[in-house]
Amino acid sequence: MKKVLLISACMLLVFACRHNSSLSELAIRQLPSSLDEAMREQMGTVDTPEIKDVKVIYDCDSLCVVQCRAGAKDAYGMIRSETVRYFFVLDTYLSYATGIPSYGDLVVGGKYLEDRKSIKTFQKEMTERPKEVYMYYLSASRPVNL
Repeated sequence: MKKVLLISACMLLVFACRHNSSLSELAIRQLPSSLDEAMREQMGTVDTPEIKDVKVIYDCDSLCVVQCRAGAKDAYGMIRSETVRYFFVLDTYLSYATGIPSYGDLVVGGKYLEDRKSIKTFQKEMTERPKEVYMYYLSASRPVNL
């Protein structure tokens, strides 16, 4: 009986951890496409961006924030580069209504957070007002079709 409970607890733990990490995996997989589109619209790039220094700086069950550095050529052959934060949001309301997981994303510029202190400060800001932060990025995001 103890073995059955132990195995059940381990399986529950594995699936619970897998669920949390799956949002960051989806975000990283969607990042190149969304970043390409955002850079074409906002910076006039014509080349596929080269993405460097990808780092997940915030991850919870409904919001994942990835930061990176990206560069691509514009129509004049000049390399345009930007430091960005990529917000990937699980739209829980639409997901519940349709029965299909629905996501939104948003690409914004910002300072690349390198040291632990600045990342911890960012994470603290994100967790102090989780509902406000989630609703803000959900309202600003665009739908993502996976």
